[in-house]
Amino acid sequence: MSNSTIEIREIQPEDNKQMEAVIREVFIEYNLPLVGTAYADAETPKMFESYAGDKEVYFVVTVDAPNFESAAAVKLATEASGAVTNLNIMEPININNAAKIAAKAAGSYKPPGK
Repeated sequence: MSNSTIEIREIQPEDNKQMEAVIREVFIEYNLPLVGTAYADAETPKMFESYAGDKEVYFVVTVDAPNFESAAAVKLATEASGAVTNLNIMEPININNAAKIAAKAAGSYKPPGK
């Protein structure tokens, strides 16, 4: 990971647009319910403002990692430090390819003892 760039910082007003896009894209990609979720929440477009109160903070961790394993290593190290308790990795994938692989795996799966 010597070539990776890691930045941990408090959310800034200029992050709002990208944070909203990431949150909404996840809902669309995974065909999740939109109503009654963060997708439709009035706070989603203004994450910075939503965490601007006393004793409220939203950290943004950006990693330019060459692969998933490197991003996972950042997650493990960051959470182990105690600085962050819940770090989510968002990685673009082709969900259709993942579904095909899952279907193939499910078709050949045998429960233990069978």
